[in-house]
Amino acid sequence: MNEVERHVAGVAAHFSSEQEVAAMAERIPRGLNTWETAVVSRFFGTRGKLLDIGCGTGREAFALHDLGFEVTGIDISEGQLAEARNVAAASGRYVTFALCDGLTLDFPDLSFDYVVIWSQAMGNVPDQSSRIGLLQECKRVLRPGGLLSFSGHSLEHCAANHVDCVDGADFYPFGRQSCKWHLFTLQEFRGLCAQAGLCAIECCDSVSLGWDQVVLVCVCKLL
Repeated sequence: MNEVERHVAGVAAHFSSEQEVAAMAERIPRGLNTWETAVVSRFFGTRGKLLDIGCGTGREAFALHDLGFEVTGIDISEGQLAEARNVAAASGRYVTFALCDGLTLDFPDLSFDYVVIWSQAMGNVPDQSSRIGLLQECKRVLRPGGLLSFSGHSLEHCAANHVDCVDGADFYPFGRQSCKWHLFTLQEFRGLCAQAGLCAIECCDSVSLGWDQVVLVCVCKLL
């Protein structure tokens, strides 16, 4: 097992724990966060097919389904997906959930109108080349005119408030979680879009989108 595979396995193990599955399931009823609602209202003008990468137990996926999107959710944790499928069956929602390593997307070209990588899942991607590769995969599965939105924890905010950041480190402990996260700057977000062949049309912090917690948010389109 190489370093990337070990990282992915560690993230999957963390989010597959009973404690993490239960914690994520508790968040389903709250629906979209304020900033997520703002992104949808400002940029996702028409309903269509949407891919939710790192869907967990389905908080965003179910909320987006209820807004009229045709949603497919993927995650690296089978435990999270099992809970999401149970909720879908119990609530009569038709949302497709599938296991995926998060690095390659098992979908044909031009499959989706929208792709989201929310809940800061981008920070769990193993390294810079993998993050660019994932965004290129998103580009591949997007249809002409399609949009991608992703979010991440802010390096500046976490350094000031939560995390003992070490110069030159790529991943940092976050809260009491057993896995570590990559932390971002807005400049890095814009650079990732450019390197993946995407055009950033909005990169901001979530406070500017009406949320009282700080994460970084990007919306980009095909060049």
